[in-house]
Amino acid sequence: MARKHASAVLIPAFATLLLAGCVNTPDTTVEITPDEVAIDGTAAPLPVGTPPTDDEVAEEDVPEESSVDKPPVPCTDNPMASDFAPFLEQGIIPVGALGATPDSTVPVDDVYYHFQIGENGYDSCAALSYLVLNGSNGDAERSAGIGAAIHDAVVLFHRGEMITAPAPFQMKTVEEVTRIADDRIEVRYGHAGGASAQGVTERHLFTFIHTGEGLTGEGSLPADIDDHARLDLQESRLP
Repeated sequence: MARKHASAVLIPAFATLLLAGCVNTPDTTVEITPDEVAIDGTAAPLPVGTPPTDDEVAEEDVPEESSVDKPPVPCTDNPMASDFAPFLEQGIIPVGALGATPDSTVPVDDVYYHFQIGENGYDSCAALSYLVLNGSNGDAERSAGIGAAIHDAVVLFHRGEMITAPAPFQMKTVEEVTRIADDRIEVRYGHAGGASAQGVTERHLFTFIHTGEGLTGEGSLPADIDDHARLDLQESRLP
């Protein structure tokens, strides 16, 4: 009877050991790669020497093009930089007559002013600048070469651009030009009021003024100024 009791006690003990050996214990080691997040939600530190990602690089402030100051255009006293250059290249200007209004010019067929620069007062940055022209009228090929055809003229510019209306008028001589202010130029003209052989018989002082609305002036001009030839500064009329 005692032997049977011992066997009954050993079987449960063996079974307990067998069951314990069949139970798998969980692996508590967790490996975190650089791209993963730790269990507690915080980012794992990157290994030393790992380059930052695009999201981690701060964007550099790049100024907009409109906010960059552009360098100012330099001033020049070279009239070849102006819209008068085509006339300078050919050395001639079509001649016209005063139209129905002071700002209009009527073309005159086959009459051209052959000229050279007598005085350069051009300034691309000035409110009013000028060129004094010396020359004589003729056809497209050559000047007439006689005293009655010889004339001077003053071409005016506003901020480097030709003033075409009113058109420049011819006078016998331009004796002196004086800048009074940035927007004012005083011209002393010589006028042949008598026979052509007499030459200059009158002198007139006239001031050209450029206002915000255009060119105006004040002073003295010959009584027959409306009959004086005009310089037709239309490039399309060049031969």
